[in-house]
Amino acid sequence: MAITCETTIPIEEAVVLERRVPASMLNQARKGYYARKSPYPVESLVGAFQGERFITRQSRIVTMGSCFAQELARWLDQHGYSRLPHHWGVIYNPASMRQIVQYSTEPETWQPAEPFWTDASNVYDPYRKSDDHAGAYRLGASVEEAMQRLEAHRRASRDTLMRADVCVLTLGLTELWRHRADQAAFFAIPAPAFFSEERHEFHTLTFSEVRGHLDYIVSRLRMLNPNVRILFSVSPIPLSISFREKLGPYVATQESKSVLHAAVLETTQMYEGVHYMPSYEIATGNRAAYFLPDGRHVNAACVSTIMQAFESLYVMGSGA
Repeated sequence: MAITCETTIPIEEAVVLERRVPASMLNQARKGYYARKSPYPVESLVGAFQGERFITRQSRIVTMGSCFAQELARWLDQHGYSRLPHHWGVIYNPASMRQIVQYSTEPETWQPAEPFWTDASNVYDPYRKSDDHAGAYRLGASVEEAMQRLEAHRRASRDTLMRADVCVLTLGLTELWRHRADQAAFFAIPAPAFFSEERHEFHTLTFSEVRGHLDYIVSRLRMLNPNVRILFSVSPIPLSISFREKLGPYVATQESKSVLHAAVLETTQMYEGVHYMPSYEIATGNRAAYFLPDGRHVNAACVSTIMQAFESLYVMGSGA
């Protein structure tokens, strides 16, 4: 008889597995897992996940990533953690995150073919979304002002990443729009006033591309800040639309999250001091309890549960 939880391994097979594999090779927190005949509480899955407590309330934490990262940042602020300033807006894909690390650590290599979007009275950053989700980040009324503000932004970004003890990086999706010439990833599809089929193209990151971006992020952050710890997570927020016509948003979401999930976990296995936070598993394992009626955004209970797991897995002296 199969067990009604995430695995369908019968009890008999689980017992055989326990007998064949040396106890030292097993995650002891799994005891009793297979024998449950009711759905396993998602919150308890962290009991079988191995974390390492290295964060304190004095640790200088940087959060970067999708809108889910904004929820984490608010929680850290509300609970007395030492969070450094956030400079980068909403970041959806690993290519955009890599670009931030690039212009923060080796700015001489970041010379995008399309540095600005301009209209009659505004200059915008094509690679940064405003925190209020209003669109591209406004840099000023002139190119001169924009260049000055960009330079200041990059200095502040470098300084923050250099001072961080912990970088919490949340990956959202693999779909992106980019410039055809240099493949620089925009924060989103260009608005109609700026869009050009000749210059712009849609792209979906492959697993190897995501892995390459993550390797770059880890290596460059460590060159800048050798003692930094990195904590990756995957946002549970699904796509509302997809530019892949044959998939649609539901299937595209599953493919996108699967690629990110696999790439992140492989990255954590490659490097010491690079960790994974199972927020995606907690949120998606109990959608009825943790998602708002729109089916896309998580509620306060979800964020609270995830951050309780964060403290249990990674915060020293949490008592969990």
